[in-house]
Order: sequence, then structure tokens, then C-alpha cells
Amino acid sequence: MASTSTGLKGAAAVGAHEDMIQAERRRDEDTPFLRRSVEDAPSERAVSSEAEYASRLALLDREKEEFGGLKLGSGFFGWLTAAGMMSILTLTGASILGAVAYISNMTPTEVTRTVKSYTTGAALTGSQGVSAAIVAGLCLFLSFLAGGYVAGRMARFSGLLQGFGVWLWFLAISAAL
Repeated sequence: MASTSTGLKGAAAVGAHEDMIQAERRRDEDTPFLRRSVEDAPSERAVSSEAEYASRLALLDREKEEFGGLKLGSGFFGWLTAAGMMSILTLTGASILGAVAYISNMTPTEVTRTVKSYTTGAALTGSQGVSAAIVAGLCLFLSFLAGGYVAGRMARFSGLLQGFGVWLWFLAISAAL
């Protein structure tokens, strides 16, 4: 009688083997995404032909033509993201500045004036003005980077144009306010 790796012999080995096959079938039925048929195997897959590649490029061109271009909704939600990010980054910068001012024993008037300059962009003299401009510029850059990313991801194509749409929304809302 044949011996299996589990040490079973005869009819017990056949029954255990059938149980194992049934368990694999149940697993395959429960998780079809894990199944891989023979024709899906990479070694047996046919190499893509030039005609198939050309048809895929044609499909991509049709999709770009249909779904490309400036999407105002994507730009608006990108602008919302940029505005929220600007608020968060500006408040974070002001908090850090307040902590540094507290450590360096600045008077409350100096702290208030410096924090207002960071949050409102008021002109300061000397190194305070330069540091305020750097912090404000960095906050602005990072917030519009995040807003442009959101707008570009919301639209299927033309990511750069969607980022431009964020700036258009910024200009329109700034002009309205």
C-alpha cells in the first residue's frame, strides 16, 4: 500500500486527499481573485501584438479627448484643500514662532506683533521680515502643491491643467472677497 506524507495508508490516505482537494475548491470558490487559470500564467500568455498595442493607444487617446480638459469641480476641491492646508500650515508656523518667542523671553507685545506678521503678512523689518516671507512662501507653496495634487487626482487626465484650475479658483475667490 502506498504511504503518503502524513503517514496514512490505504483508504484513509485516499479520503484525506479528497478532503484536501475539496478544501482547495471551497477556498477557490470563496476567493476567486486568488485563483489563477492556466491561460493567465505568465509563461503561457501570448505576447501582445502591435495591433493590440495600437488599439490600446487609440483607446487612451479617445479617453483623453472625452475626459481631458479643465474640470472646474476638481479645481474647486483642490482650492478647498489648498485653503485648508494653508490654514493648518500657517497656524503651525505661528505656534512654532510663539514657542520660540516664549523660550527667548520676548515681551507679549513683540510676540503678538511677530505672530500677526506671520499670519497676516504684515511687513516687518530686518530678519523678522525675511523669515516671515520665507515661512509664508513655504506655506503657500506646500498648500497649493497639495491642492493641485488633489485636483489632478480627481480628474482622469490633464493634471497640470487641473493645478492651474486651483490657481484660477484662488484668484476668483480672492477677487470676490
